[in-house]
Amino acid sequence: MASPGEFTKRAFLNGRIDLTQAEAVVDLINARTMASLEIANQQLRGMLYRELTSLKEGLVDRLALIEAHIDFPEEEIEPIALGDLKHAFQTMTEKLEKWIASYEEGRIFREGISCAIVGKTNVGKSSLLNVLLKEDRAIVTPIPGTTRDVIEEVLNINGIPVRLIDTAGLRKAMDSIEQEGVKRAKQRVADSDFILLMIDGSRPLDLDDMEIFEEIQGRKKVVILNKNDLPLEISLEEVKKRFQADPVVSISALKNDGIDDLKEAIYASLIHRDVRASPEHLIVANIRHKTSLSQVRDNLHNAARGLEEGTSPEFIAFEIRSALEALAEMVGETANEEVLARIFEQFCIGK
Repeated sequence: MASPGEFTKRAFLNGRIDLTQAEAVVDLINARTMASLEIANQQLRGMLYRELTSLKEGLVDRLALIEAHIDFPEEEIEPIALGDLKHAFQTMTEKLEKWIASYEEGRIFREGISCAIVGKTNVGKSSLLNVLLKEDRAIVTPIPGTTRDVIEEVLNINGIPVRLIDTAGLRKAMDSIEQEGVKRAKQRVADSDFILLMIDGSRPLDLDDMEIFEEIQGRKKVVILNKNDLPLEISLEEVKKRFQADPVVSISALKNDGIDDLKEAIYASLIHRDVRASPEHLIVANIRHKTSLSQVRDNLHNAARGLEEGTSPEFIAFEIRSALEALAEMVGETANEEVLARIFEQFCIGK
């Protein structure tokens, strides 16, 4: 009987693929959007492995230079060579920083986010859920407090898997059922990664709005001024002035107007560059990879600081060897059985 990841593991053990490519198989199977599929394919094609191999070769060359200095101390390294060494470490560190910084974006594409639609009653939260899903998932009526329980659906917003949560309108509950709905809504808002704050542009701001603003202060969000198909009691400029740190989008959920602008605002708030336009930009989406790359970066930072401070070359060589060990474990050259078991247990039978 085949064990989980049997065939991928055999390919790895026989040197056909490295460990990062093996992990990409799981990501490929679990991909929920074309963007997450492309990131997994990028890794499966060996882009990360090639970058790591290039980095490793550069480190090996520098280590050979330093060890030559250790073995033959009478042959002093020229100052220009030390300068080249510092520059090489700086260049490598900057590249590592970019890869590490891409993890949050990679994690969002790989795992998705939870996003709560928040606002007072009758602002159009359920209408927005329906228009984003392109189906009548939530009941919509003019009666305040129609949504009493939490409704969750998963959708693709410009390549990001989003678990969208429609919550009960936040206000002083009229009965025990609505009270429980408001309680659950507040809990989901607290647990969510991202907020869509809806404001009814056809009604002046009131105490309920202010309490909601206070409750979600400091949270990552997009502010939505809804019902722009009606005469507005609140101007877009007024909302932008109040929420200067957050993107503000004017829409009509009823008329399906401004929804594309909303999707772009959500994307831009979470992903700080358009990876859709540059699929060959390396994105790290695995926490194991981020941890290893952070270790390599720290080692190179220590080595560069050692050069600045005139530290003994033995200590600099130690930092480079430690960086090489982290890279070797990352691609599976020295990964132990425990690490391999943890990776391949994520696979289904076979694969």
